Amino acid sequence: MLMEGGLLKEFNLIMKKENENIAIIFGLGLIGQIAIEALTELNFKIIGVDISEDNGIFDKYSNLVEYKLCDATKEDEVMGTLNQIFSDHKSPNLLINALGLDSKVGNHEDGFENLSNQDGTSFNNALIQGISSYFFTSKFFVINHKKSKTMGKILNIASDLSVIAPDHRLYNENDVISKFKPAHYSAVKHSVIGLTKYFSATFGPDIITNSLSPSGIYQENMSEDFINKLSGLTPLDRVMTKEELIEPIKFLCNPKNTFTTGHNLIVDGGRSVI
Repeated sequence: MLMEGGLLKEFNLIMKKENENIAIIFGLGLIGQIAIEALTELNFKIIGVDISEDNGIFDKYSNLVEYKLCDATKEDEVMGTLNQIFSDHKSPNLLINALGLDSKVGNHEDGFENLSNQDGTSFNNALIQGISSYFFTSKFFVINHKKSKTMGKILNIASDLSVIAPDHRLYNENDVISKFKPAHYSAVKHSVIGLTKYFSATFGPDIITNSLSPSGIYQENMSEDFINKLSGLTPLDRVMTKEELIEPIKFLCNPKNTFTTGHNLIVDGGRSVI
């Protein structure tokens, strides 16, 4: 039986003292930035990676020590980026994947199409951006840890739609269904859970892998109608705030959390249970 003198002790040593923990976050959109705030409270230093210029993000967060540009849909580019990060930073011990396409409600509702307009090109592109990218980043994170004989954690951001189907009434008025959350979104988010289970089972105990599935997060451009509809689908009768996602991220990323792997943590106000 492996106790404090075995793998647990080794993992705790690899996850280091709080001030020495380094995280890589791929995707610095809404959830990526919430993750930065969560990891700030855990005293992580963060390397942010995104396909776009930082747009002031680098100056916004004091613990964001480096910002790299990378197209995570290109395997060679991901390999080069992660190899360089591991060379410069001595085996960062946490990877967060917060990538992918989404059709969001708000001022611009592009992507909500009926089935006849959901073409194969768009579907395949979404798979590349939403699941191939997670595979590439996870692959080279694991390979680099194997090379350095170190341990780490992966957190994959999914969605409540990884466990339930979309309710298209949310995106339409008067219950006339003409706009659909695209099929690729459900396919991608369910795939994220499968990939999480694969990496947790295949590369443990060296790599702990979990996923996080939040419901919709309140944003100012959400219409009152959408907020009311989404609230009505949850036992808590409201929409999640971004602050309410910080503690779940901290739980899964905390260096002291050493026996949770292969888990999909659903943070949806109870929507998926009714």
